[in-house]
Amino acid sequence: QTGAGKTYTMSGPDGDYSQRGLCMRAVSYIFERAKSFALNVVNGQVGPESISVRLSILEIYNESVIDLLVEPIPSVNSITPAVHTKLTIVETQSGVMVPGLHIMPISD
Repeated sequence: QTGAGKTYTMSGPDGDYSQRGLCMRAVSYIFERAKSFALNVVNGQVGPESISVRLSILEIYNESVIDLLVEPIPSVNSITPAVHTKLTIVETQSGVMVPGLHIMPISD
């Protein structure tokens, strides 16, 4: 599947907002829905300050799970590449989790 456009589909081109990829479109949609929810709440019981959005980004490649919000560990020399800490996917009674995955609060 090399060169099939998977990364382009997910990320889109640099600097062209109208051609943004699936990830950025999904985040935009989440913020649109959050704003809509905040505006449509009855009797002012919930306001915009009560809505928070948190983000994690991971990559699964060749059966390895990598946290993309964490800088890789630098290599010890110029021959070996930088290394990402490997994570695991765990299924619990409450759902699927990735222990150690960074969660970052974001705002629009």
